[in-house]
Amino acid sequence: MEARVEIAPMHRTTTRTELARAAKPTMAVVHKSFLSKQQLRLHYNHLVDNEMDTDEQQDNISQYTTLDDYFVTAEHEDHSNDEDVEEELQINEPTKGMIFDNIDDAFHFCKRYARTKGFAITKRSSRTGEDKEVVQYFTLACSRQGKASCSSKNAFKPNPSVRIDCPAKLNFALHGPDKKYRLSSFTLEHNHDLSAGKARFLRCHKHLDLSTKRRLQLNDRAGIRVNKNFNSLVVQAGGYENLQFGEKECRNYLQEERRLRLGAGDADAIYQYFIRM
Repeated sequence: MEARVEIAPMHRTTTRTELARAAKPTMAVVHKSFLSKQQLRLHYNHLVDNEMDTDEQQDNISQYTTLDDYFVTAEHEDHSNDEDVEEELQINEPTKGMIFDNIDDAFHFCKRYARTKGFAITKRSSRTGEDKEVVQYFTLACSRQGKASCSSKNAFKPNPSVRIDCPAKLNFALHGPDKKYRLSSFTLEHNHDLSAGKARFLRCHKHLDLSTKRRLQLNDRAGIRVNKNFNSLVVQAGGYENLQFGEKECRNYLQEERRLRLGAGDADAIYQYFIRM
């Protein structure tokens, strides 16, 4: 009679790469509210693994400690874009007589209104009083206001310009003893097409907040390429349309941050320079 020996199956530890492949999403964009914290981390690690070989993963293993801080911070700070979208949906139409505490409040109100309508806004003019300090009157206008002036020497190849003499503007004047500003008059009609869906591409609506800058710095120091660094922000925000910046803004910021970053021996060189002064 043959004896049968049963061998118990060995339990194998699942590697991080296998978990990342199992957690690979089927869509290009996944909103963070649909994923747990663990799934979101696995998806992020998968983006990193696609750019690094085995040796690079061992050399940069410390970056995952940074990613833990990344996701802890994200739970508390990554709702800024959502809040901006909700605030834009609730923005009121400009009405004559509206009061603002200062110039910045008036500018931010007009900027949010311009984003919902699909145009950019700029400070057109201002006028101060006799003391040359307090602004008595200022105007915010559409960025396409004014007439284009050709500075090119070749008349057949004029410089491109967005100015088409758009009449849209809002006028503010100093009001009352508390020195607040009142919306005295405005013109909301434009002589060009508006596109609220493409407002995020306009310069005045692009913005990198402090939490995003810090996250870009940490991932850049961990050795993550800029395109993967930006893609992680897209996944986290739930799509490109929910971001107030593009990949170009991220690249420009990181290039500036790298130039200002001290290298080996820079601190000692600065110290020796001040000693000789």
